Amino acid sequence: MATMKFNPFVTSDRSKNRKRHFNAPSHIRRKIMSSPLSKELRQKYNVRSMPIRKDDEVQVVRGHYKGQQIGKVVQVYRKKYVIYIERVQREKANGTTVHVGIHPSKCYQHNAGDMCCLLLPVLADCDSGSTQPSLWAAVKQ
Repeated sequence: MATMKFNPFVTSDRSKNRKRHFNAPSHIRRKIMSSPLSKELRQKYNVRSMPIRKDDEVQVVRGHYKGQQIGKVVQVYRKKYVIYIERVQREKANGTTVHVGIHPSKCYQHNAGDMCCLLLPVLADCDSGSTQPSLWAAVKQ
């Protein structure tokens, strides 16, 4: 007797999953466009990855542009599932330079911007380390 799936509404059909991926709305693309945190941030916040945002500092660790210095995210282009990084550029045939699109999963976040504690309520409590009310509580009001 064949066993039943845990959730009958979840499909493993490749074409259906690709359709959902490429037709996903913006709020779901944000979640898909997460990048892993550096080892220091992972230890500090006890979180493996976070959605990428503009002004985050990242380092490319896969592909042609890997190993270059840390750069800021200039733009998050959800429609194409890519981010543009400050120093990751190439020269076109006519001499102008353009940013090269990199998928966020191929980068490590080294500094998750100024408002990192607002991204997850848990992070605000981790930062304070005390019983004082977190910044998150002030923002929610």
